[in-house]
Amino acid sequence: MKHVTEFKINVPQSDLDDLKSRLKNIRWPGEADGSGWNYGTSEVYLKDIVDYWFKNYDWRKQEAALNEYPQYIAEVDGTKIHFQYIKGKSANSKPLILTHGWPDSFYRFHKIIPLLTSGEQTFDLVIPSIPGFGFSEKKRSQAKQ
Repeated sequence: MKHVTEFKINVPQSDLDDLKSRLKNIRWPGEADGSGWNYGTSEVYLKDIVDYWFKNYDWRKQEAALNEYPQYIAEVDGTKIHFQYIKGKSANSKPLILTHGWPDSFYRFHKIIPLLTSGEQTFDLVIPSIPGFGFSEKKRSQAKQ
């Protein structure tokens, strides 16, 4: 492992504006009457989700929640890996790595962080984003020489 730097999620406002524009301008393909979920995602359901994202979702609030715990980027074998590192509150904390599966994210563990870092037996948590997910880079293929 080479260099470790602190990291904060800070999505540019221009990206959020672009997303809002795309959500506003979706061209819905339509679906066969009564098809529901038989041929993929129900368009009615998807329209409800898009409507929520367009009108109600507060990314900045979510971003603040994601930044509640310390985050870092480390370069491992040429790939930048995002991870959270949260120290337990007891003197004898044990190290514990929490790794999400595919497809998922480090956020899966947010609700249990307080349970694992406080009390009599606590843990020093390392919660990485697997390569290609969240804020970790996708693993680059190595060319044969």
